[in-house]
Amino acid sequence: MRSALSVVAIIAAATLSVGTVPAHADPAPHAVDLDLGPAVLQRGETGTVDIGFTELGGRPGSVEGEVTVTVPTGTTIPAAGNDAVGQYRNNGWPTWLTTNSVRLTDARLDASRTHATYRLQAPAAFDTNVQLRFAIPVEVARTAPLSGRLSYTAVGTRAGGPTGSWSVDGSTSTTIAAGLTGADGPATALTRGSSTPVPVTATTTTPFGAVDGTVEVAAPAGTVFAPGQSTVSGWYEEAGRLRHEDGVQLTGGVMLEGGKRYRWTWHSGSAWSVGRDTRLGWDIAVQTPPDAPAGAGRLTATISGSAAQGPFSTEARTPTTIPVNDEVLVGADAPPVTLEVGASTPVESRLRTTVATSSPLAGSIVRFAAPAGTTLADDTAIRGGYRLPGAGAWTAFDRDQFVDGELTDDRKTLTYRWASTGWTLPAGTLLRFTVPVRTPESAAPGDGALTMSAVGSTPAGSFAASATTSVTFPAAPVLAPVHVQNERVVTGWDNVLRGDAEPEATLRITDRFGAELASARVDPNGSWSAVVPVAVNASELRLGFEQTLGSTTEPGGAVTLPVVAPPSVSSTTTTMVPGLLNHFEGTGPARARYRVVNRWGTDLVPGESDIAATGSWQFDRTVSNGATSFAFRLQVAIDGWEARTPEFTAAAAALVPATVSTTTVVPGTENRFEGTGTAGATYRVVNDWGTELVPGEREIGTDRRWEFRRVVDHRARDFRFRIEQRRGGQVLLSDRFVIPAADRQRTDG
Repeated sequence: MRSALSVVAIIAAATLSVGTVPAHADPAPHAVDLDLGPAVLQRGETGTVDIGFTELGGRPGSVEGEVTVTVPTGTTIPAAGNDAVGQYRNNGWPTWLTTNSVRLTDARLDASRTHATYRLQAPAAFDTNVQLRFAIPVEVARTAPLSGRLSYTAVGTRAGGPTGSWSVDGSTSTTIAAGLTGADGPATALTRGSSTPVPVTATTTTPFGAVDGTVEVAAPAGTVFAPGQSTVSGWYEEAGRLRHEDGVQLTGGVMLEGGKRYRWTWHSGSAWSVGRDTRLGWDIAVQTPPDAPAGAGRLTATISGSAAQGPFSTEARTPTTIPVNDEVLVGADAPPVTLEVGASTPVESRLRTTVATSSPLAGSIVRFAAPAGTTLADDTAIRGGYRLPGAGAWTAFDRDQFVDGELTDDRKTLTYRWASTGWTLPAGTLLRFTVPVRTPESAAPGDGALTMSAVGSTPAGSFAASATTSVTFPAAPVLAPVHVQNERVVTGWDNVLRGDAEPEATLRITDRFGAELASARVDPNGSWSAVVPVAVNASELRLGFEQTLGSTTEPGGAVTLPVVAPPSVSSTTTTMVPGLLNHFEGTGPARARYRVVNRWGTDLVPGESDIAATGSWQFDRTVSNGATSFAFRLQVAIDGWEARTPEFTAAAAALVPATVSTTTVVPGTENRFEGTGTAGATYRVVNDWGTELVPGEREIGTDRRWEFRRVVDHRARDFRFRIEQRRGGQVLLSDRFVIPAADRQRTDG
């Protein structure tokens, strides 16, 4: 029995079924433009501009149609590779999905490539309401205006829906901008009573160049910027390449708000340009008052302006801390030091314990700041030592205290982690640590100071200590400075260093620890050369120099040379013939200069040659008669380095056993005998006892053929002989050859 409600429903359904529009019919399809936000483009690049719309109505199924786009002024659609990648999402989906089946294809371009009509195919089984978006590729001219708009018209149908089509008009705004993104700099601990370099860093996201902009920084809370920063050197490093400083210098610095802000101008020059993913930055000196309260802060930098690719504006932040200070460690006086001009001088810094304490805890750091006009010469671990109260002798720590050193690019600041090594010392103990300070040859006489800042905590409390050591710059040296022409060295090879120094002085070359690597005599015109081996696993080569002329001995400066891996150099000649002119050849770096030398560097072939553009080298040399091998090296020079390859060896070629091709003889007449042997060897024709059967010594030709003539006795049934070959110290006697008579064959032995 049906309910009254059920009957009503049946009557209503029957009534609808006879109308002009069935109750189950889908609404007519239509579309609505989506606001996808502005597209950011870069001049001189190919970018994309997103368009999108919501297609409504019809039955679930595919979408087909055409999309006509008009690109912004200053842009064009690529002539090839211009398909627009599509994405979709059904009603209620939070994310877009990408599929190769949703694309705009078969673009029909006008002559100017500013208009295109695409074929729209989206065959997926979409819901009744689906959102579609497409990335239209555009090529951006170098003169494109800063803003524009891409417009489009889309028309199409829904598969399975009622008759009729949908259409929609829409647009997307565009803007031109260069890609520079501020980065978070490394957390930096500030030191009370002194200035601390705080890094500002950013990264390019597009090609970037011809900058005309400003950099403005705000100091961390409780600090101000150190004065005297009207010019700040910067740095940049492109992905996988060396660090550079050109184009990023900040000039015209102005201190604002009593030192709480600083503003500079950044003019890179029109020729300066870097690629994507280039890191760049500056170190800004922050001054922390002696009574600054402990706490966290940050340095904020606003970097803005215009580049060849468009305008840019970004913000970079570097977190800072002013540590708590219980003064469990404080600075102490260290002996003053006279620096050596043109060399590295060890300079000591000291701290003192105020309470009995164990070694610092994790997170404690120590920073050294070089005296003005100098640099710090090392970043290796520092062990240090201590002296107990009342003791006269110093004791070295049994483990390194300062580890993981980080030296700034200008080599003026060196920061270490203070390792927790487990020592315990009483109050009043002195600690000392030493770093090398490098003084340039141009240093003027005067005074300065090395500063050490130690920040952290021990089990007894916190510390934020600062210690200074006075230094004196002596008068300029008497002898000329040492210069090195080499720009780099090759790992694993003996490197030939060349340069200039005091004429006729004796030059001593040392490693970073002072051990002698080589010595040289400077010739009267001031030139010198020396051979220094470089370890195969070296990361750089650090050299020190000392000159002596008469009774005067002076440091000659120091240099650090970067290393490169050895190029591929090979010899394809593996054998040679003693006593003859031999040809040697192989491969090496194209267009490099080379000399052929022995293991000590003496020329084996006069003069210098060039490796061909094809990468091949060659030389000819006569090898001593009797030699069992010939060894040589190539002394190669290219790209700012000169070095000797490992030794190549060609062994003496073995003599080839003789063969005979004559098969019969005619007794009573002169017969001709011939065969093969070793090209270039001499030979004799002898009997079993070594007596010559043919007078004299002959030479086998380059075609390896030998021959001789001899009258065979008319009674002989055969002719027997041996071939004795000789080359250098090698001698090879053949087996006995037996040539039977032509008119009778031997029947017995």
